[in-house]
Amino acid sequence: MLHNVNPDDTDIVLIQEPYIDHLKNSRAFLCWRPIYPLSHRDSNKWMCSLILVSARLETNTWTAIPIDLPDITGITLDTTTNHFHIFNVYLNIESNSLLMLLTMHCR
Repeated sequence: MLHNVNPDDTDIVLIQEPYIDHLKNSRAFLCWRPIYPLSHRDSNKWMCSLILVSARLETNTWTAIPIDLPDITGITLDTTTNHFHIFNVYLNIESNSLLMLLTMHCR
């Protein structure tokens, strides 16, 4: 899929169930900055959410939201007038705890 997404045309990519190698890294190209769940390297849980931010976007225009769950990643985009939160949520329909956590971050 990443071979078909041009970082010159796309700023943000949300991926669910990404490929993660044995070192717990994605296979994102250098033109992308990967946003992982907070403790993705320390957890034995399978990571189901990944955000890729184009390296063209200046790092002072966005920040990663520290979320310590393997199913949610988030970033905040800063404009001159507003802050926008973007979340990638891999939602298990058997549990609504992720929705409660997401609600807390949106307040």
